[in-house]
Amino acid sequence: MTEFEQYFTDIYNGKITACHKMQKQSENLLKVYTCPDKYHFDYDIANKHIRFIEKFCCFPTGEKMGKPFEMELFQKARLQALFGFVDDNDIRQYNECIIVEGRKNGKALSLDTDIPTPVGFKKMNDIVVGDYVFGDDGKAHKVICVSDIFKNHDCYKITFFGGYEIIADAEHIWRVKNKKQKIVDKTTAELAKHFKRFRKDGKGTEYLYRVPVTQPIEYSEKVLPLDPYTFGIWLGDGTNDSTAITVGKEDLNELVSLLENQGHKVTKYFHGDRSPTIKLDVVGVGQPNKSLDALKELGVIKNKHIPIAYLTSSIKQRYELLCGLMDTDGYCSKNGQCEFCQKDERIIDDFRSLLSSLGIVSSKNRKTVICNGKECIAYYVRFHTDKTKPCFKFRRKFERLKNHLNKRMDWNSIIDIKKADTVDCKCIAIDSPSHLYLASRNYIVTHNTSECATVEIDMLINDNENSPQIYNLATKLDQAKLGFTACHKMIQKSPLLAKHIKKRAADLYFWNNLGYIKALASETSSLDGLDVHCAIIDELAAIRDRDLYDLIKQAMGARRQPILFTITTNGFVRNGIFDAQYDYAAKVIDNPQQDEHYLPFIYELDSPDEWDKEDCWIKANPGLGTIKSYDYLRQMVSKAKIDPSFKPTVFVKDFNLKENPSSRWLTYEDAHNEAMTPEFYDFRYCIGGFDAADSIDLNAAKAICMKPGDPHLYIKSMYWIPSFVIEEQNAKGNRNGRDWVPYDLWIAQGYM
Repeated sequence: MTEFEQYFTDIYNGKITACHKMQKQSENLLKVYTCPDKYHFDYDIANKHIRFIEKFCCFPTGEKMGKPFEMELFQKARLQALFGFVDDNDIRQYNECIIVEGRKNGKALSLDTDIPTPVGFKKMNDIVVGDYVFGDDGKAHKVICVSDIFKNHDCYKITFFGGYEIIADAEHIWRVKNKKQKIVDKTTAELAKHFKRFRKDGKGTEYLYRVPVTQPIEYSEKVLPLDPYTFGIWLGDGTNDSTAITVGKEDLNELVSLLENQGHKVTKYFHGDRSPTIKLDVVGVGQPNKSLDALKELGVIKNKHIPIAYLTSSIKQRYELLCGLMDTDGYCSKNGQCEFCQKDERIIDDFRSLLSSLGIVSSKNRKTVICNGKECIAYYVRFHTDKTKPCFKFRRKFERLKNHLNKRMDWNSIIDIKKADTVDCKCIAIDSPSHLYLASRNYIVTHNTSECATVEIDMLINDNENSPQIYNLATKLDQAKLGFTACHKMIQKSPLLAKHIKKRAADLYFWNNLGYIKALASETSSLDGLDVHCAIIDELAAIRDRDLYDLIKQAMGARRQPILFTITTNGFVRNGIFDAQYDYAAKVIDNPQQDEHYLPFIYELDSPDEWDKEDCWIKANPGLGTIKSYDYLRQMVSKAKIDPSFKPTVFVKDFNLKENPSSRWLTYEDAHNEAMTPEFYDFRYCIGGFDAADSIDLNAAKAICMKPGDPHLYIKSMYWIPSFVIEEQNAKGNRNGRDWVPYDLWIAQGYM
């Protein structure tokens, strides 16, 4: 019995649990298999593609990396259906195949990893779909997909130059530059095998991979109590309980001028041979000092640190803060290396986070120094910047900066990778062209696909086609390159394939038949003149319009037996190309005569009520238990039961049920209830709205109501904030709370 016959017979007889669409499609295929007409099933033709894939293709990543690619029964059966039905001239019946199935397991970072967001840092554990995080371009990008928590994954601790550390699982993908200056994607496990070597000249260790350094993070401009340059000066050399600042004689006049330009009144004080001091905004007894009041408001009196409002201010504001800190406690050597020194380790760590947010790599060390005749520990941070992005305003220091930095400073070396204890992990995907997002308070750049890759390689070599053109398709070129990269990795892991398929600048070239594999996107400058033999779409649901799809279909007309192969989950974008293809596939399953060249496989739950029934999960996940683990899916479902905002993601990505962004957090059962407070008893119609706060702003709710026979609109509003937040800010001496507004007063006045 062939794999085709076994798999589809088991579905038809109920031995394999399947949804209604797969039961009907199995019936359709078995009918053609047993009663051939125009097309018949040729096992030798069908199986030659399976034999090629399992003989020559290797797993590109993971625990099985480099081992022969072993196909599951359902994968073999599907490919045999696609390739095995031919006419009397051995020309294939099907020229298009779409597979809709649940997502695979993901690649992840530790749950306690700090992720920079426009409203401050969040733990990876707390990131949800719809949040915004920063990409490697410094801009905020939307989170379009999150996994649930992965357990029992192999984990590693990755250390970067400067001592930055991240815990990631073995399958997490990193975009790195190697010693040949080529940019490649590698998993943590791949990097761990060989990431350093001894230099040939015997002068220490050479690190083989570097990750890109982020562009400056584009936080919004903040309304700050004290201008950032002045605040940096005070943090560096200010007295911790007043506005007094110590300054060297050589810098006194320049500093006074700079502070006066910031709008401050500066008073000088001289102390003989000792360094002079200045005080800011000195006024009469009993009158408010605006600078002192600002320091008190920030909660930094006798508690020096850099508040989060300054660390997440605009690029210009953060450079102003950096200049203030460096003009006081900073130094630049003759070769252009900058150094910042402080005894307070908290300020040092805040300073390094400030540098990282500006795309500047730094290192931290400690040394013993003499302070007031006593030994103490001082910390110093070293880094490089140049005159185009200066860290000084003092002229004598500024002049020592280099005019321009070497491009190598745009990358940061991986200096250590060690196996770590297994920790809970999670992964996210963002709508950035590069798919790279930032992780940790040091803003490390990290990443956010193999069945498709095996089909590409098979179609390039094993389909008896002259000069076959194989394309990975996506809206954005960087997205299309993900599939292309997976294909390249698979070739690299196979000695026989690597011998005959060569990587060129823009494609993978097979010289025996002059064919190639290439990434293609709708943004490509010219899409004319394509002669497509095979096109692969991985995640059709991510493509918003059908222009590229239609163009590719038209470009297949000159080929003898082309194939358009799609594997996808469902998505949140409605009325797009995915919905059109899904509806078309469903019609073909109901009536195969509508399009005898179109082969659909739709794996989904038959009803949303099945989502927590384990015996139904395989309906949407044919690889459950092998390619995708039951434990992983149990974690998904468990989280969705607790967190309603995550439930639509599980419905869509794990069970292929339709959802849209407007139905993500409040279920019908939650909204439809009989509870009613007395002030609403007389109303019969109401429209309600709710705006949830994050780490800033207020929670707000509003109801607009009407009574029978009354033309007036009645409005009830409510605004609130957790009481512990107010208490926490009061305990820190912050009179205005987290948003620089008088919440205490508003509470006293009954507005909150």
